[in-house]
Amino acid sequence: MKRIKTGLRRRVATKATPGGDLFDLPLWRQAAMIRSGKITSKQLVELYLERIRRFDGRDGLNAYITVAADEALKESDRLDRLLRKGELKGPLHGLPIAIKDNLDTKGIRTTGGTKILADWFPASDAHVVKKLKDSGAVILGKTNMHELAFGITNNNPHYGPARNPYDPTRIPGGSSGGSAVATAAGLCSASIGTDTGGSVRIPAALCGVVGLKPTLGRVGRGGLMCLSFTRDVIGPITRTVRDAALIMEVISGPDPRDPESASRPVPRYTSSLKGSLKGMTFAIPTNFFFDLIHSDTRKVFDEAVKEIRKIGGG
Repeated sequence: MKRIKTGLRRRVATKATPGGDLFDLPLWRQAAMIRSGKITSKQLVELYLERIRRFDGRDGLNAYITVAADEALKESDRLDRLLRKGELKGPLHGLPIAIKDNLDTKGIRTTGGTKILADWFPASDAHVVKKLKDSGAVILGKTNMHELAFGITNNNPHYGPARNPYDPTRIPGGSSGGSAVATAAGLCSASIGTDTGGSVRIPAALCGVVGLKPTLGRVGRGGLMCLSFTRDVIGPITRTVRDAALIMEVISGPDPRDPESASRPVPRYTSSLKGSLKGMTFAIPTNFFFDLIHSDTRKVFDEAVKEIRKIGGG
């Protein structure tokens, strides 16, 4: 789906930026460019740090609570040296990823969006963060969130509100609002959020990006500040479906710290994208869903249904 660039999102996207439109490319394309030597991880990190300096902060989009600039530059330089020696850590080698601030990051403060933890630095990484690092990802920073993940506006009283990049007078959704804003505005390659009752899906929808709530148990939750042990999940927020599939392949799997995590083999999600929708049936609601829907939303919904039918769905 083509993203409409309006409001602040348009200004952020069209101002002259080092690297042209590199910041807005899908994660999988950036990965290919790093592997081929067209760009380096450090160049990509520097590009995003420059965009964060220009467009983020308390008076800007406010997508980040903490930007790990020094750590990210050091790690990107290390990964570039490895690649020059022919060593590829994994599918996310050198890619700058933003992490919601309720997931532990070793040596980088983790606030949970609350003032009580403003100066807390975890001694170890969350399971998901470790898996991302093991695949070569660079942790760019910790994203803004609704305090303790308990809400959908991302109007945080301690760190300020995250702002919708399409219209900064509107909310980006929550509680993973900062992750969605950072991804939509090109302030990272992709991000990680958490979802209990819509906290990935709501901000993804409001910011025009892809947000996935995996099945409970698919992604280990060790190192997550839990809101509901029976409902919390961790999922990707990306610019394309293919990016979400790629990250899911990395972060899925059993976690010794999460007794509910599944030990079943992790599917090759990216392989499933090569087929068509021919023969697939989609259910379309006809009653309550449309009773109070805004006309603009209904128009987008109808256009999406047309696209599904065009590519084989029924």
